[in-house]
Amino acid sequence: MENKCGECIKPMASEGVYCHGCDKDYHFTCCGVREATYKTKTEEMKLKFKCRVCKEATIGSNMKTEIEELKNALQFHSDTYENMKTEIAELKKENSANKKEIMKMKTENDYLYRELSKLQERVNVMEQKDNLNCVEIHNLPAQPNEDLQEIVETIGSQLQIPAEKNLIKEVYRVQKGKGDYATKTKTKPTTNKKPPVIVVRFADKTLANQWIDKKKTGLSSVNIIGGVQNNDLYINEHLTQHYRDLYWQARITSKKLNYQFVWIKHGYICRERSKLQQTCLSRHLEIKIEVG
Repeated sequence: MENKCGECIKPMASEGVYCHGCDKDYHFTCCGVREATYKTKTEEMKLKFKCRVCKEATIGSNMKTEIEELKNALQFHSDTYENMKTEIAELKKENSANKKEIMKMKTENDYLYRELSKLQERVNVMEQKDNLNCVEIHNLPAQPNEDLQEIVETIGSQLQIPAEKNLIKEVYRVQKGKGDYATKTKTKPTTNKKPPVIVVRFADKTLANQWIDKKKTGLSSVNIIGGVQNNDLYINEHLTQHYRDLYWQARITSKKLNYQFVWIKHGYICRERSKLQQTCLSRHLEIKIEVG
């Protein structure tokens, strides 16, 4: 059977080009290949040669493959996007629920804080109430083996106020540091220049108030315990740490407001600009504190 050109269907009179795609022979001119160029190709390259139709078919097939791959990739990204939208929607919902829970917890926390503040204030007041039957005696030098009960009785005698043993529940010294109270202490050498304070707890607050009312009565250490050192003695109310801090805060604030005097009296923090203007303060330095 006569071999014909796959392009022009004319007989192959001479050597031509063989297409390994469609298994047909072609004239050099019909497939657009120069004979001299074709003959310089290696056998491997000649085995890969394809005619125009086969080339186009291959390109089309490759394009279809690429398009299909693109469609698959697009579908994948589309699915991923939808999944992300779903996850974001769920996260938003969860975030909204968390916000509500946080707001609820914040409201509860604010309530608990207010209740705790009220409770703490009640504890502060109760602690100070427990001290209303106490007085502090300041600036009396400590002596070895001193009898504090006897010292209190001597001071009471000079103030003309009863201070017998049966009227006193407890008497002890405390070393006060700067801004705080120490524990009860025995007479020991101390780096603090001021003597440890004597705290007296009476059987009732009426007796304590009598001592407080006479706190400006002139007392000196020589008249109580003798000796060479002569200190002026002071009698003050026995404050808890909370009210002591409050008292110092009131003093600092009042100084800025040009008040001349700030003092404690029967559970009140008081201040005055002059002898004619007296004000009682609270824990917020506005109204009176009543612990009686």
